[in-house]
Amino acid sequence: MNACGEGHLATVYYLIEKGVDKNIADKDGNRPFNWSCIGGDIRIVNFLIGTGCDTNQCNNIGKTPLMEACGSGHLSVVNRLIERGADYNVVDNEGNTTFAWSCLGGNIDIVTFLIENNCDIHKPNNNGKTPLMEACGKGHLSIVKKACRERC
Repeated sequence: MNACGEGHLATVYYLIEKGVDKNIADKDGNRPFNWSCIGGDIRIVNFLIGTGCDTNQCNNIGKTPLMEACGSGHLSVVNRLIERGADYNVVDNEGNTTFAWSCLGGNIDIVTFLIENNCDIHKPNNNGKTPLMEACGKGHLSIVKKACRERC
């Protein structure tokens, strides 16, 4: 798992070649694919997709690999997952959307991409916080401005 999250492609190749379980989960339910999306190395993401990893497998709090990539600011991974059919309108166990994770992560390019793809930017989480509120709370002014220009 660490090799996936830290971008050690040769190590990931070796481990998969030796038959290591690519679907093993840590105590939080994160699998190597989740960690590759957090780490953002598109080569590892593509390799694991090629081995048949479930690109929509949630962890214990319902966070998808797409949410991880959005929250970590990896646009190339976000694009790849959506190309593979990842649903950006799902919510985690706390009601946070992929857009909310993007706003928390602070990557304006991902936020713009999701807005252009008509994601729901107003859906509040289980505590009543909208993605815009989350962006405000993190001080992500460019995201606040973008969201307000588009659909406030």
